[in-house]
Parts: sequence; C-alpha cells; structure tokens
Amino acid sequence: MQRHDRINNDMTWRLPWVSSLDPDFDDNLTTPLQFGQSESETAMLSSEQLAEYRENGFTLVPDFLTPVQTAALQEEVLRLKREGKLQNISTEGDGTTHSSKAQNLQICPASPHSEVLRALPFSDSVREVVGQILDGPSRQILDQIFLKPAHYGAGTNWHQDNAYFKTEHPLLGVGMWIAVHAATLENGTMHMARGLQHTALPHYRD
Repeated sequence: MQRHDRINNDMTWRLPWVSSLDPDFDDNLTTPLQFGQSESETAMLSSEQLAEYRENGFTLVPDFLTPVQTAALQEEVLRLKREGKLQNISTEGDGTTHSSKAQNLQICPASPHSEVLRALPFSDSVREVVGQILDGPSRQILDQIFLKPAHYGAGTNWHQDNAYFKTEHPLLGVGMWIAVHAATLENGTMHMARGLQHTALPHYRD
C-alpha cells in the first residue's frame, strides 16, 4: 500500500509488468529501442534488496537512471505538458468532481506519445531490475506519468495499485515508480506500508 504526498514539481513514471507465469502472458514483445544503454557487469539489485522486496513488497534503488536519462525524461515530460497531453485528475475529494485548484496531472498510457518513453523500458537498468524480480520473461502492460506542479500539486491518498490495474494475479507482476525529480520528506514523497502485498484492501477513489 502506498500514499503520495503533495510533491513540488514532481514527475513520476510508473510501469507495471507481468511475468510469463501469468496465464494472460503474451510474448509478442515490441522491438527494443535504444535509450542510453550500457553494458552492465553487476546486478542492479543486491540480495538484501531482493529479500526486502519479497518480505515488504517494495525496495529502493538509488541512482537508478543516469543523469543523461533523467534530464531527457524531464524535458520530455515538460514537452508533453506544453502540448497539453497531461490531464488534471485531481478531484474535490468525492472521486468525481474535478478540482479547480489542486492539480495532479496525468497521462496514461504515456508511451504512445513519446519515443523516449517507449524506449525507457528497454534500458539496461529497467530490464535488469524487472528480470531479477520476476526471474524470467515479462511484458509491460501499462505506463503513466504524474506531474504535480509546485505550490498547488495534489497528493494521492493511500491505495494499492491493483485497485486500478485489476490484474488477476498481481503477485506475478511488479510495478516500478521512478521519481524524475527529487522526492524528499521536505517537498513530499511516496510512503509505503510494509508487508501488505498479500492482502487486497478496500479502495475508495479520492
């Protein structure tokens, strides 16, 4: 379970994958695109990080992207915002009435609008981490971007991602949250509840 506080100038990228063990798995994968790939000689995740993921349902990977990749994503998201691709999904708290003040800008799916975003899942770091966690072939099922502008960006209440994704076998998949800008306690960041990945909890859209 996770919660997003209000984040100033937060751009986040979320990517869920499903394993080939999922009955709905389809191995008709897209041809990889190049995005700052480099040869990796060591595993991205340590045994401690993998153990943390298995026990708690999440782990942290500092310096996941290179500075060049991060700058490219920042510029690409700003381009999408300038072109009006992101829509405000923040409501007045009832889950239906769109807010006229607070903003939580989203584009979903994101990759159809950007070659850079289509390429990101094929970078070495993404492929390595997903491969370590799922331990075999997988396919991406969704990508989306959230942009929470400074001063009036809206947070997100506690939720489980599968309340939205509705995959039949959520533990056969993995979601990746990438902060494109720094997410700190001072400007707001994601909060995670440990060990609830095995329990589907009631969910109410905020």
